[in-house]
Amino acid sequence: MIRLGAPTTVTHDSDQRTGRALSAAIASQVTEADGVVYHSRFTGDACFALFDRGVHKLDTRAIAPLIEHEALEAALDDYDVTLTEAP
Repeated sequence: MIRLGAPTTVTHDSDQRTGRALSAAIASQVTEADGVVYHSRFTGDACFALFDRGVHKLDTRAIAPLIEHEALEAALDDYDVTLTEAP
């Protein structure tokens, strides 16, 4: 993003409008791009935003409920999230 000259509000602001506007501009003007890779403002890890035109290029490994994912419990613990049943 720095090389693109994008302001820090694109990558580090809790207000996502600027980042979404940049993504929309890329989607409409850079036709060979299937999405964008950016750093999470929370963890610094890579995140991927896929444009609709790139979905057909993905291969599905497996489909399962999120509640069954092996890393879910650790992720919930990391963010101090508790799951409860709906009333």
